Amino acid sequence: MAFETEQRSGRFGLKRITDALIASPMLGIGLGVVLIATLLILFVDRPVSLYLAEHIDPNLAAFFHAITEIGNGTVYIAASALFWLGFRWLAAQSPEPATVERYGRISAYGGFALTALLASGAVVTILKHTLGRFRPSMLLTDGVYGLAPLAFLPKSISLPSGHTQVIWTVTTILLLLKPRIGLVMILVAILVGASRVAINVHFLSDVLVGAYIGVLVPLLVYAVFFPRLVPAPDRLGQIRRMLGLSR
Repeated sequence: MAFETEQRSGRFGLKRITDALIASPMLGIGLGVVLIATLLILFVDRPVSLYLAEHIDPNLAAFFHAITEIGNGTVYIAASALFWLGFRWLAAQSPEPATVERYGRISAYGGFALTALLASGAVVTILKHTLGRFRPSMLLTDGVYGLAPLAFLPKSISLPSGHTQVIWTVTTILLLLKPRIGLVMILVAILVGASRVAINVHFLSDVLVGAYIGVLVPLLVYAVFFPRLVPAPDRLGQIRRMLGLSR
């Protein structure tokens, strides 16, 4: 009887987990990202970093050094803030209600982008210092590989990749607001992520986790705080179902 009860309890627990993953696909993807990242940390990241340090072509390295700067978040945050404040100011100066409404709507795009960038950046910063993963440079110069949780050391902020998070945040924002441009940005985001590994400032798992955060957080910000930003109820419904927010 006790064994049967345990079996039923196990099936019930598994069913709850399965139902939760079905109800929130992004949660399932997140668990998959954690699993893959763990496997990469254990078996892949170290040899890949050591191999690239020895064998990457100098011309290819120079290309990736140029590409990686596209993921610098300062430019996007400043542009979003200026966009938001600038159009709010224009709306305040206009005497025509239609113009005020149009400028207010455009300003909301900047507000959404700024909120998504700051929120995703905050998540990455917290994880970086909480996990305390050493950068590849520590492996290459001192043979140090691993984590120093809550150590707050300058070279123990490798996981997740901030540049990757930024470019995927921008890409996700554009996919929501300007889908055609967003589709082009997917290739750019992949290249920026690859550049972080190629020039040995991040491991592959760092990039994977950074990309996931860069997609997840803007979707959450959009669904929770800016649901009326894009006049597409079907799209909002799909995103809410992906995030498990639909009732």
